Amino acid sequence: MIIFLGNANPTSSILQVPAFWIFLCLIIVSIASFVYINIRQYKFKKACKAVQENLKLGDYVKTFSGLLGKVVGIADVGNMRVVTLKNLDKVAGNITVDIQAICSLLDE
Repeated sequence: MIIFLGNANPTSSILQVPAFWIFLCLIIVSIASFVYINIRQYKFKKACKAVQENLKLGDYVKTFSGLLGKVVGIADVGNMRVVTLKNLDKVAGNITVDIQAICSLLDE
């Protein structure tokens, strides 16, 4: 004996079920969003890497934390490179950060 629940029709196809199409649309939108976000992150990381590799004394930079400064020193400490920044605010003193904290160059 076969029992059908609801409007189940044994001759209907899965393509006729509205929930299938909603689920398919959600999957397509999710994949498109994932690809779009990853492409943007890849381009941003590539741009940051180029800035970090071409950094020189006197450049004005912005860190990921929002700190603005002028590069006054670049040194190798152990297995990492560090950058000494002169703070652009009215605060005296220099700040030393890892070179990977630099995300962009500023206009002078």
